[in-house]
Amino acid sequence: MSNRQYEFKNEQTRALLACARERFGDEPEFLWINIPDAAVLRCPETGQWYALIMTAQKSSLGAFEDETTETIDLICDPDEIEKIADEKKIFRGKNMNPRHWITICTDNSLDTEEILRRLGDSHDFASGKRGTLDAFRCSG
Repeated sequence: MSNRQYEFKNEQTRALLACARERFGDEPEFLWINIPDAAVLRCPETGQWYALIMTAQKSSLGAFEDETTETIDLICDPDEIEKIADEKKIFRGKNMNPRHWITICTDNSLDTEEILRRLGDSHDFASGKRGTLDAFRCSG
């Protein structure tokens, strides 16, 4: 694990990280030397990730634009993923297991309050407060 810090650019990304810090006391962990713009948020009680924040090409999400954006991947109930993944604002997990994770661009295409609610839900899954934790194991 590295203690280096990447400065995320999107205001929405910074707001989500500030919320994780304020609500849960969690700081982003930059785990990969070769991917300096990727960080995870981890539930300290279980060691499980509940968010992956990184820079991605919108085209890798299925969009026609080839611009770069920041994204957040969050744990989500599989039944809910089927209802909410529109592949425009909320995508099936692109960097994590798409059965259990969603990917959201943090470019204000989705309301910050909606993402904050999903961040809280993801934290609850990782902490074992919601759902079956074994179904959502993600970190090594």
